[in-house]
Amino acid sequence: MRAGDPRVGFALVFVAFAALLTWQVPPGIASLDAGDFATASSVLGVPHATGFPIQTAAGHAMTWLPWSGLAGRVGGFSALCMALAMAGVFDAMRTAMPCVRGVGAAGALAGALALCSADTLALHAVVPEVYALQLALVTLSLAAGVRLHGSGDPRWAMVLALLAGLAVANHATGRLAVPIWLAVAWRAVPTHQRGRASLLGILLGCLALVSYGYLAAAAGSAPTHNWGDPSTLERWWAHVTGAEIRAAFADEMRPSPVRAALAALVFVRQAWDGVGFALPLGVVALGMGCTTRVPGARPATALVLA
Repeated sequence: MRAGDPRVGFALVFVAFAALLTWQVPPGIASLDAGDFATASSVLGVPHATGFPIQTAAGHAMTWLPWSGLAGRVGGFSALCMALAMAGVFDAMRTAMPCVRGVGAAGALAGALALCSADTLALHAVVPEVYALQLALVTLSLAAGVRLHGSGDPRWAMVLALLAGLAVANHATGRLAVPIWLAVAWRAVPTHQRGRASLLGILLGCLALVSYGYLAAAAGSAPTHNWGDPSTLERWWAHVTGAEIRAAFADEMRPSPVRAALAALVFVRQAWDGVGFALPLGVVALGMGCTTRVPGARPATALVLA
């Protein structure tokens, strides 16, 4: 790779922050669902709904590394994912806005650093949790969407489709972004290539969903950590759809208008406390994306919303 190759910047940002974040991973169980994911990863078991097969399999691979304790090894995967997320933001900003004064490598790096200003994201970057992986998939799709919009190369649509499938398979929130990803890809791919690109994209996206088969296979081996025991089709479907969780939190999911309004106010306060500088920067970025004619800015804005 040449010095001016954009892959060099991506690699440098990833390596630098992977080293920094991995060093900060605590060796023991810190908080959240870390114990659940660390245990499931260690024995190739089944964590709580919706199963999170990609997180579990990747966490298990991390347990092979000869460093730290079990929780530290699985937490190291979150650190690597956060570094990938930061590299994805860096690449997307540098690609989407090359001609905006002051937005070069330094501006793109500032955008990547904004992720670390969010307390919530910083916390999930060093514990065995699923959200760092989800953030990495979304930001890498942002970078792929910007490159697709700038080049029209349908190969980037394939990358975007695979990342979308992985995001859906990793966490339920990935489903919310699928319409935005589809709209970005459909607009960017040349008309005469849309049919073939759509077919291949659907195949790649669905291929990622095959990972959910891991849950039945893992449950069939009777692991020591087997949440919900999705060994039958009925149990598997209930686990993948989170039926038990939705039933347990039915009141919170369908609150009264007053409770919904109070919950919205609490959410705004928590978002401000947890997201930090990323929130005002995100608002500014969205405003610029909606008004500027810089190539790649609008698809980047759409994917930020995702």
